[in-house]
Amino acid sequence: MITRNADRPRTAGRLAGLVLALVALLANAGAGVAQEGTDEQKQDESSSARDAAPIVVTVENNNWSDMRIYGLRDGVRYRLGTVTSFTKARFELPRQLQAEIKPVQLLADPIAGTRSVRSYPVYLSPTDEVVWVLQNNLALSGVVLN
Repeated sequence: MITRNADRPRTAGRLAGLVLALVALLANAGAGVAQEGTDEQKQDESSSARDAAPIVVTVENNNWSDMRIYGLRDGVRYRLGTVTSFTKARFELPRQLQAEIKPVQLLADPIAGTRSVRSYPVYLSPTDEVVWVLQNNLALSGVVLN
C-alpha cells in the first residue's frame, strides 16, 4: 500500500507534463493559422478574383445548322456551348483562354454538317466582348471586338 501513495505523485507529474505538451501543440497550431492570413484577407483575395471582368463571346448563328462552339489555343479545344439555328448565345471564356499573350481562335462545328469554320486568331484583353456572326455561307462569317 505504501507503493500506491508513492506512485500517485509520479502519475500526476506525467499528467501535468502531457497537458502542458498538448497546450504547447495547440498554441503552435494556432500560430501557423495566423501566418496563413486572416479570413478578411482571404475574402479580399477571392472578391478581387471575382471582380476581374470575364471575356464574353456572343455568337450570332445565321446558319441553318445548330453549332457547337469551341475556343482554341495551342491546338487545344475548350467547349463553350451550343447555339441553335438563327439565335444568339453568350459564353464566358474559360481562364485558360484569357491570357493576353497568345491568340485565341473560335471554332464553330455544325451538328448536322461536316464543314466547320474557324475565326482568325484574335488577341483578347479582359474587358473585351467578342461578337462572332456565323453566316449561312460559313466562309463569310466574321469576328468583331467591342
